[in-house]
Amino acid sequence: RRRGRLLRLRTALVLSGLAAGLVWNAAAFLVPFLQEYERLTWVRAAFEPFDRHLRRALIPFALLAGWMVALALVHLLSHYQESRSIYLMRRLPDRWDLPRRCLALPLLGLAGSALLPLVLLLAYFAVYRLCTPPDFLDSLELQGRTYQLLCCVFS
Repeated sequence: RRRGRLLRLRTALVLSGLAAGLVWNAAAFLVPFLQEYERLTWVRAAFEPFDRHLRRALIPFALLAGWMVALALVHLLSHYQESRSIYLMRRLPDRWDLPRRCLALPLLGLAGSALLPLVLLLAYFAVYRLCTPPDFLDSLELQGRTYQLLCCVFS
């Protein structure tokens, strides 16, 4: 029972980390974008480059990936404490049981912290490309490498 509760707690922590990253991401990209859009309707100037908006938005996923590596170490080190014995885990017939137990949840979190930013990158590119008036955009060279790459792929 205790192990099941711990697994549910750890899963909830990973999912809440992904959700927090998603909320931070949306706030870090969309809020400055909308503020700038409102400001630029009064002043005729260029928008901030896409890469500058994007940089702020992807920070939490890098932090989450680092946290997943630490979580894997904590899972492994927990077998050296309390009633869990690393010696017994190594004697199990399935030699991959220990790595599977220690790495399953952190690898799931790493996959989420890698795939979710890619999906959000495409969504933010669509928002930036479709919602920004052409008068407010700088030239393609000034938008940054990410924007140039996405324009080549989707144009």
